[in-house]
Amino acid sequence: MTGPVTRPQPARLLVALDHDDIDGIAAMSRTDISHLNGDYEDALRRIHARRGFLALATTETDI
Repeated sequence: MTGPVTRPQPARLLVALDHDDIDGIAAMSRTDISHLNGDYEDALRRIHARRGFLALATTETDI
């Protein structure tokens, strides 16, 4: 498994945030981003650095 930022779709979403094409990202659960704490935190930092948000359909601890 590769890091969240190196997978094609998350990378496209970060570019869309950079270009203000989208305001944030919606995911079913935290594991859609990464099951690894460090990778998840890094993804959150990258999203927030682009003035974006992550909306989860479940709480971070449901899965």
